[in-house]
Amino acid sequence: MPEATTPDAPRVLVVDDDEKIRRILHANLSNAGYTIETATNGAEAMRLLMQAPFDLVVADVEMPELDGLALVALVRADKVLQNLPVVLLSAHDSDDDMMKGLLQGADIYLTKPFHPTELLTAVSRLLSE
Repeated sequence: MPEATTPDAPRVLVVDDDEKIRRILHANLSNAGYTIETATNGAEAMRLLMQAPFDLVVADVEMPELDGLALVALVRADKVLQNLPVVLLSAHDSDDDMMKGLLQGADIYLTKPFHPTELLTAVSRLLSE
């Protein structure tokens, strides 16, 4: 569900297999002025990332076909995408889970449930670096 905001708005790819979560993330990020596209899993996300440039990815960890950790690994291994900021979202909130996500290459690991302001702050910070 692509949505045009302004031509120079940062493009964010939201990846989550839960339609409700995708809608919430889409609404929060598009209301903040970002151009949003969505994918239902990591494999679909990689296809989209190869087709067009994005400024940031927000991805769930647990997804079918290709999970968020594997998606981050593919992004970091790709010469074109390796510097793309990635925010991982997960209901798994143990220190070990967070460390796995960060060691895999995620820039930020947020645990569900999170406040929309927390996500928007993280996205804004990563896009301003």
